[in-house]
Amino acid sequence: MAHARLDLPAEAGACREVRRHLLGMRERLPVTPFDDVLVVADELVTQAVLAGPSPSATIVFEVEADESELRVAVEDSADGERSSAPLAIPQDNGASGSYW
Repeated sequence: MAHARLDLPAEAGACREVRRHLLGMRERLPVTPFDDVLVVADELVTQAVLAGPSPSATIVFEVEADESELRVAVEDSADGERSSAPLAIPQDNGASGSYW
């Protein structure tokens, strides 16, 4: 099981930092195509940054993966609300892509 947590300022650079971290974990995250993970993470982080109440706001980014699911979650300090998106990992049946 892969797991990571990042505490970041709610600013424009947060998406870049999350993307960099995910790319470093690529070998441990069993999702194909990997771009799906990056898109979901970008969307959740962007929404948390935009919802941040002040320049001092923070966000928490977490990713967890096992053989059957990968979950990306973002929590912002504005209201403590947590947004998450599970990505099912397709079984190797010759098909490509992932399912939301």
